[in-house]
Amino acid sequence: MHINMKYHFIQEKIEMKDVKMIKVRSEDNIADLITKALPKTTVVKYFKKMSIDIGLKIIPNIAK
Repeated sequence: MHINMKYHFIQEKIEMKDVKMIKVRSEDNIADLITKALPKTTVVKYFKKMSIDIGLKIIPNIAK
């Protein structure tokens, strides 16, 4: 019953357009930065993307 209530709450929020579900391609999923072991090139790519999206300053040693 508990999971069912959570599902209906989320479904209701989607129907009311309070939230929007979007598909994020794996290569664009910045959350991978904190959830997976990634190669340095991917980490640099995500840091660069974050700097553009939310204005973070890129750390010079990482971006090389």
